[in-house]
Amino acid sequence: MTELDDPSKSPLNIGIVGLGSMGALHAAIARALPGVALSAAIDSDERLLKLLSRVLPEISVFTEIDEIGTLDRLDAIYICTPPNTHHELAIRAQRAVPGIAVFVEKPMVTRSRDGADLARRSIESKAVTMVGLQKRYVGTFKRAKEILDGGGIGNPVYFRSQTFTAGVLETGSGWKFEPGTGGVLLDWGVHLVDLLYWFFGSMRVREAVRRRIFSANVEDYVHATLQSDSGVTGSFEAGWSMRTHRSTELTLEIHGTRGALRVNEDQLTTYLDSPYEEFPAHPYSRHVHALTPRIPYLLGQPENVLQEIAFLDSVRLRRPPPTSFANVAPIHLLMDSISEFPLERP
Repeated sequence: MTELDDPSKSPLNIGIVGLGSMGALHAAIARALPGVALSAAIDSDERLLKLLSRVLPEISVFTEIDEIGTLDRLDAIYICTPPNTHHELAIRAQRAVPGIAVFVEKPMVTRSRDGADLARRSIESKAVTMVGLQKRYVGTFKRAKEILDGGGIGNPVYFRSQTFTAGVLETGSGWKFEPGTGGVLLDWGVHLVDLLYWFFGSMRVREAVRRRIFSANVEDYVHATLQSDSGVTGSFEAGWSMRTHRSTELTLEIHGTRGALRVNEDQLTTYLDSPYEEFPAHPYSRHVHALTPRIPYLLGQPENVLQEIAFLDSVRLRRPPPTSFANVAPIHLLMDSISEFPLERP
């Protein structure tokens, strides 16, 4: 039972900015949830908006985000556009509809100063905000966080982390391959950086390497040595040109004073010195299916649906979700620090 299931409350009216793949996914998930109405769509492609109007004539369509202020009521807006537009669009949305809840797809921004600005504005306005970092809703990562917080492996000492895929095996074009908006760190590594911050708190870069393989102007691979404020040290790797990884994989291995754990999207394995809750004192694995709460339907991955429910529940309750602008802004300081290292070519 979530806040969305309460029939006594009027539906939440939402809008989508950017009708690409992520905008379409958010629209589909939200429309299938109880107590939610897709009321507006904003995109620069007028032909796409005309097509949408034929299919869903009840939705108001606009080419500029400022026009949402003409609606009688809009409770939340999803910004699913290239990352270099997020800062400006979030500000314009809240100017058009003061107090509107804002969801921004990852990465939140492309520069840490823009993230700090959005965080400050959201705190001052008390608006509900959220960044699309859905890995926190994967059952294996959530259970790993609970084990760490509960002292299941003792005090964390060091970690290894990586996120690899074979998505870029030739020269690409578009914003994902342009300096300042693209590269594997911003596009995919942000998920791993967020998990590390969630697990260990604030971190700093001790050294980093950024390398090109196929791309002309952005990194295809990043390696960094990181250290948390509490002293946990480890390695971070992100690569989107990894021929050895046909599908995307995000893995963390964490070693503590009383055990260790290894976790990815599919499985959590513990190596404990003594039992902790359901985990015995020998290698023991749990699959993501056993750690995922029941969801009403499946669009995308379960974590996409759980993230959607969490955001809209937060809108109902007027409380900040875990990946609010204020909570996510600090990870961009770390990514800026990594990006300051020179881009190398083999």
